[in-house]
Amino acid sequence: MSSNFSSSFRTQGWSASETLSVATVFDNAYTLRAAQNTNCFNFDGSKIVPFTNHDISKTSQIITSILVDTNSNNVWMGSYSEGISIYDFKGRHKRTIRPYLGSSLGLIHGGIWSLEQGFGDTIYVGTSEGFQYWDGRRFRLIQNEGWIQKKEVVYDIIHNSSGTWFARGKEVVHLKGRSIQTKVFPGNVLDLNEFGDSLIVSTEGFGLY
Repeated sequence: MSSNFSSSFRTQGWSASETLSVATVFDNAYTLRAAQNTNCFNFDGSKIVPFTNHDISKTSQIITSILVDTNSNNVWMGSYSEGISIYDFKGRHKRTIRPYLGSSLGLIHGGIWSLEQGFGDTIYVGTSEGFQYWDGRRFRLIQNEGWIQKKEVVYDIIHNSSGTWFARGKEVVHLKGRSIQTKVFPGNVLDLNEFGDSLIVSTEGFGLY
């Protein structure tokens, strides 16, 4: 790495108690929201502060994903097994949606691995048992002809002008309108990233594509 390239970066460290991991996202006010196990924080570029006073740890909600819903000004937090909790931008708890209860609103599983904003009120959700979307009122399954709902973990979702991409088991599925395309990889697909006009696919044990 050239010295000019490396000198363009500045690093800042924090103590072990302040280390952030698991899930991060930028909101529209350029504040970083980050999660570590059962805690969620704000980072404004200089300091880390708790995002919410609601004691998430009492419900054993290990946070796996965060989405800032810019349409409703809410923050969605997906958990390892306890569904989705929704907060306002000030960190006030609004509600928690869990499966198998009267308040499930169609959510099929409490394990939430990915959240992604779509068009309008649509929010795409990757669960431990497949892919769903929120239509502004409840969670629904894809009804396209030829669609097969598989009970596999959906680790990541990307939505852009070319459609919706999601990682399901060893597959990357592309949805656009009524069209469905699937690409199979040798290992589980854990992460999707955009790079220019390309999609970078990270697999378990088989590298990048």
